[in-house]
Amino acid sequence: MAAGLISKVCNLSTGKDDYEAFHGQLTNALQKAEFFSKSLLKRVDLDPHAFGEVMAALTMPEEPEAAAGKAREEAIQRGYKGAAESALGIARECLGVLSVAETLLGKSNPNALSELAVASLQAYAGLEGAIMSLEMNFPALKDEKLVASDAAEGRTLLEKGRDIKNSIRKYVSERIG
Repeated sequence: MAAGLISKVCNLSTGKDDYEAFHGQLTNALQKAEFFSKSLLKRVDLDPHAFGEVMAALTMPEEPEAAAGKAREEAIQRGYKGAAESALGIARECLGVLSVAETLLGKSNPNALSELAVASLQAYAGLEGAIMSLEMNFPALKDEKLVASDAAEGRTLLEKGRDIKNSIRKYVSERIG
């Protein structure tokens, strides 16, 4: 939804004399927004499949034999790693949407400022939700290096996203009164 609002802002600004100097940037932002819109829809559809691998592994019989028990545990860990990577991918793309929105500040139709503000709020909510999903996988993951790396990246994504969201909010608030 956030990427769709950014596309709307670009479309309301492209071809207008006041924004002709920004035509290239608006076109680039529109292409990125359309990419993120499609990609995020696909990722959100695939995310349940990633966790489905965990559920499938959990239904494997618990065998007392070492080889069978190890196969089950490996399948569970692959599933949780896949679910974590899926959530992290969504978070990265939500940050991408925020970054695109930020590039439009001062370069797009001021009548569409509220759309930029709402897009940033939606993208940040998506980012927060994806990080929450990521963190839900940590207790089950046995790869401590992966957990530490993913947790650090999650914190960085949230911090960058929060900064961009706040920057957009401040910019819009200053212009609408």
